[in-house]
Formats: sequence, structure tokens, C-alpha cells
Amino acid sequence: MKKKILLSLFSLMLLALSVAQLSSANNSVNLSQIGKELSGIWPDQCAFVVIRYNGFPLISIACKGSYRAEDRDKFLHSIFKAGFILREETYKLSPNQGLYLYKTEYPVGSNNLVFIKLYFRDAVFLWPKTPFYRGHLAVFVQDIYRVKDLLKWQSLGIPLSYGILPRKRGSRMVVQNLKKYSQGELWLSLSLEPNEASSLKGKFLSTGDALRKDKLKKYLDELFTEMGSVPRVSTRMGSRFTANVFAMRALLTALKERKVTHFLDTVSTRASVGYGTAQIMSFNAYRNSRTLDHIGSLQNLRKMWSNAVSILNQEGFAIVLVHASSRHSFEFIKDVSRKSKKIKFVTVSQIPVEIK
Repeated sequence: MKKKILLSLFSLMLLALSVAQLSSANNSVNLSQIGKELSGIWPDQCAFVVIRYNGFPLISIACKGSYRAEDRDKFLHSIFKAGFILREETYKLSPNQGLYLYKTEYPVGSNNLVFIKLYFRDAVFLWPKTPFYRGHLAVFVQDIYRVKDLLKWQSLGIPLSYGILPRKRGSRMVVQNLKKYSQGELWLSLSLEPNEASSLKGKFLSTGDALRKDKLKKYLDELFTEMGSVPRVSTRMGSRFTANVFAMRALLTALKERKVTHFLDTVSTRASVGYGTAQIMSFNAYRNSRTLDHIGSLQNLRKMWSNAVSILNQEGFAIVLVHASSRHSFEFIKDVSRKSKKIKFVTVSQIPVEIK
């Protein structure tokens, strides 16, 4: 069922009855079918109407969501494949809305104009890069299993992503509460084998167990029984595990069978192949840009934050990791979230992904 789209668009739907089948001069073309195919680039997020614009055919598409570079590539590929020639592209952006107008010729060599208008609302990303923010930053709160910590971080009033640590007394309640909150994203945090193992690190999945289907299944059965259906999984520790491509492929294959679609490599080692392997296996793959509180001093927090902002300026987005129990991290994020007016805070899954 299509989501609620711009109200004024629906008032134009009545006009579509008389122009569903339009003629482009001497060439009959079903613009309604083309509008349907173009809006299908964003399934269940768009509605379209075909009308006249200054006497020329206009396909008007309104969507809820983002218009990213990869979305534009798909759109351009679709119109070029259909036989359109792009004559002009103009756009007008505001913080969460974008209006794009494409002046095209169709068919090739006819000199007949067809306009295509794209409107996006509630957008996080707008091509080429919305000028109102320096970039989009996701804060990933690791090792959360206490309700009081969840309430503390939620009080910041910004979108946050949480790596839930299972097998803790309060984990189930955290999951239940988080599923009720409108601003908070749930990730299952998988403890994976580190280079230096000890009893203090708790139970983790070893590289050897990942390569044995029975042991891997048992490990995941326990976690998913406790946490329920979770489409997003992140790594925890794993300096030895994530450097082993065979272990990573075995784990990701098992996760895909459990309908997991998003994978975050928290990058505990530079040798990690987790992110790249997840990309190749068509996950929505992400990797941590910086862990702010690897060393728990304010001086280090400021240094890591500065590094993250540099990445933000270069790429337009970044993911930073903090630990739920860190008082310094909480106060630091609280401070920067109120002062950094040019940074748009988002959840991890709102960061654009590249699938190989």
C-alpha cells in the first residue's frame, strides 16, 4: 500500500483520467506506463500523475524519502533506456525536501518535449548534497543492556542506533522498550573471537565454531531466540574472527538465512574483511568510521571527533561508535549534538550503502 504522499499531488489525479494516454506529436506514447516504471524505482514510496505543463506533457512523481546519487543513476538509466534525451536538469533543495525538474526530448530526434518532475519529502539525503548540512552522522551506542542506559541515551533527542548485548539480565527489556520508541534503531551485537581471549570478555563465537554448521547454528539459535527477529547485526570485538574471510562468509551466509539484511563492521582490526565480504554478499553493509571512546579521556574524545568530522567533510557521512556505560561519551555527544547545527544526526541504516 502506498504511503501518504504530498496532498496537492492527489488533487491532480483527477486530471490524469483525461491524459493517461498522451501523444508526443506524431508518436503515440503511454506516459502513464513510463511514470509507473519510474516511480517503481522507489517501491511503495511514490505516487505519480501525468498532466500538462505549459502545454507539454509532464510526468509528476512525489515520494517520501531520499534522492541519493545511486537513485539518480537508476532514474537516468531508466529514462535513457526508454529513449529519452535529457535537455536540462534543475533542482531546488531545502533541508528535508527536494524538487527536481527534467526537461527531456522524446523520442530521439523528434524535438518534442516531455517534462519529468520529482518531488521528495522527509528526505535525509538529497542529490547532489544538501547544502544545509556539512554531512550526516550516525552515533552507534555499543554494549547496551540496561534500561537506565537506554533512557539516558534516548534523552538526547537525536536518532541513535543501539548494539544490544544479549545474555544480560536487562537485554530483553531493552529490546522490548526500543521496539516501542520512534527514535532508536535496534542492532543485534554479535561477540566474535578477539586476538586475545579471556574469560573477562564473555562468551563469543570462535573462528573454528563458525566453520562448523552445527555449532554456528546453535550459537545463533540461542541469540535469535532471546532477541527475536532482528534484521540488523553488528560485530563486537572480533579482531581474530573478522580477519578470517572463511569465518565471515560462513557467518554472513547463516545470517542471510535468518533474514538479516544489514551488517555493521565495528572494525576492531584494520585487517577486518567483514565490511567487504558483506558488500560482496549483497548486505546493506556499513563500517565504523571512528570509535570515540577507545581511550576514555576527554582529550581523546575530542581528537577522535575531529577525525570523524574530517571524514564527514570528505564523504558526506560518517558512523561513530561510543559505549553505553561511558559517562564522558554521553556528555560529549550531548554537547556536540546541541552545538553542531550543521551536522544532521541519522541512524546507521539511513547512511547510503554501496553494494558490489
